[in-house]
Amino acid sequence: MSQTPNYGPTLSAGARSSLPVLLLLYAGCIELTTALALDRKTSRAASTLVDLLAQDAPTLLAGCQPDPQVGASSPGPVASRVGASATATPRPTASSTPSTGGKTLTGTVRWVLDGYTFDLRDKAKQNHRVRLLGIDAPELATEDAKAQCGAATAKKALAKLLPAGTSVTVSFDPRADNHDRFGRDLGYVRTAKTGDVALSLLQRSIVASWSPASSRPASRKATYDAAEAKARNAKKGLWAACDSIGR
Repeated sequence: MSQTPNYGPTLSAGARSSLPVLLLLYAGCIELTTALALDRKTSRAASTLVDLLAQDAPTLLAGCQPDPQVGASSPGPVASRVGASATATPRPTASSTPSTGGKTLTGTVRWVLDGYTFDLRDKAKQNHRVRLLGIDAPELATEDAKAQCGAATAKKALAKLLPAGTSVTVSFDPRADNHDRFGRDLGYVRTAKTGDVALSLLQRSIVASWSPASSRPASRKATYDAAEAKARNAKKGLWAACDSIGR
């Protein structure tokens, strides 16, 4: 009787029954090892990318910085006025336009400069510096002279009658000069609320009567002289506080 050759060790019945489980465990170990390797590779790649970004960040972000020249602007007239001292008198940004004689000028008040001067903008957007015709007010301080008695009071009184934005009508007197040597318009100023602004200041003992050196007296000189005399005799306002007004 012939014998079957023995080519190696044979598996027992128990080992053969455990073989499928062992194969599954082996396959799972391979997948786990592969996943861990991929994870390590991904981590190394991410770390390398972060390092590169950290090194190049200044260069990359340089293009995102705003140009300091873009959007920069010089301070406008409103900004320069805010930066000035509280006692400084605001000035117009455009040159004043002297008006021609015999005409009526209408517009809105921009600001008051002293007790008898203010800036006006007409309907054509032209700027005018207007001096109230017929009155004289105490002068504010300059580099060469101290303020006259009542100068601040006079400016405050005119500013109260002519707040910024007030609509005014300036009437030029055919008997008087229409502008002075400083280029200011000389006219009678009227508002809907106050009426004759110069006359109101005279009646409040804030200013004195005055007329330019024209060939003929101004049309309202007699009226203004009478208002000053009444206020002076009452000894109120600046006539009580000052030896003289604007002279």
